Parts: sequence; C-alpha cells; structure tokens
Amino acid sequence: MDITNKILTDSLNSSNPELSQTIALRINQMRQWAQSLRESQSEQDPMWQKAIMMIDYQCRCAKQHLQGIHQLPGVTGESNELWLEPRGKTAIIIGPSMPVKAITATLTATLISGNQAILFIHETFQPYTNGLIEQIKNRFAPPDAIELCNYQDWSKNIKDPEIKMVCIAAPKDEIINANRILSTREGEIIPLLYDSDEKLPQFSKDSFCIHFNTEKVCTINTTAIGGNASLLEISSAKV
Repeated sequence: MDITNKILTDSLNSSNPELSQTIALRINQMRQWAQSLRESQSEQDPMWQKAIMMIDYQCRCAKQHLQGIHQLPGVTGESNELWLEPRGKTAIIIGPSMPVKAITATLTATLISGNQAILFIHETFQPYTNGLIEQIKNRFAPPDAIELCNYQDWSKNIKDPEIKMVCIAAPKDEIINANRILSTREGEIIPLLYDSDEKLPQFSKDSFCIHFNTEKVCTINTTAIGGNASLLEISSAKV
C-alpha cells in the first residue's frame, strides 16, 4: 500500500505541481492589490470602497474553492483526484450601466485562476479603470496578464480562437448579442458568464471563481497495482 500511495502522489505532483502554493500566492497578490487601492483611493467614494471589498470577497471564495486536490468517490480499488486549472485567455466586457465592482469581481477571479485578462471596459469607467490597472499591472500581476482594449471592439475580438471564455456585465441586449456572436465561432464551444443586474447576483456567488477554471481528474486503479502484487506473492508462497 505504501508503494501504491507513492505512485499516486508522484502522479499527481507531476500533473499539477504545487497547486495550493500557486493559488495561495495569487490570492496574496490580489489582497496586496486591494490594500494598495485602499491607500491610494479616496475613502469618500463608495464606488471605490465596494470595488475593493469585492476583491477581498473573491479572495475568500478562491481560498475556499480553488485550493487543494479533492478526493472523489469511486468504485472499490479506484482512486480519483480532482483539481482545477486555468481555463485560458478570458475576455471581460463591462457595460456603462454596471457598477465598478463588476470590474474587480471579474478581474480578480480571472487572475487568481491564472488566466490572462482581455478587458473591454466602457469609457465611462476610465478614471476607475486607470486607477485599477495602474495599481495592479507589473506589481501584483505579470506584465502580460492584463490587456486593455477599446470597448467598441469586443464584438469582433471575442471571435478570436485564443479566447477561451467570455465574462460580460451589461444590459440584456448586449448579453444576447455576445451569445449570438459566440454561437457563430468555429471550433470549441466556450462558456459565457454574464450578469445584467446592477447588484451583480451572479458575480457575487461564492462559486463564481470556479467557472474560470477547468476540471482535471487523475484516476488510478489501485487494485491493479496492489492486487497483482498480492497475487504474485500468493503464487510464490504456494510454489
């Protein structure tokens, strides 16, 4: 059984090295970003305060859902391990009618999961967008982790095959349009996360960050390892 456990551990480590440490590092970086914003932005602006609180909230949710390897039930003699890995380049679209915390909710979940963020944020948010990006880029996120694009270009850019996910906070008609555009893409079907309510009920779910990841499963037949060894031992004893 010791040999079986070692094989399991080695297999998981080679598939997903230092998973918990990597997620913990990203969470710590996002918390530092939030603290930097607290120190640099006005406490009198409720939009800023809610945006920063959303970063903290997404960090708590990520710590709960994204860290570690999860044991899954299986048939006798089978070991199943599940973990989450980055989904890939994520397009974030924030329309003019949404609160600033929609930006921090989606950007935090994207970066904590290890994805690259392509931002399409309406120009009405420019003072907030500049402040957010200035604080995080090259300090609490890799240089190539965030790309800021013109808001009007989102409809043609989400067709890019490198985009693996779209997250949009906007009126319902824009969400419907985004869904229609994605349906015409060639190749793989990618997920569309959306919220049209200014209170952000979808983005505020504690499981929101999970959607920015894909599931990876490692299944090992422990019976084949331990069982065959036992049979060989019995056979040898009889001889």
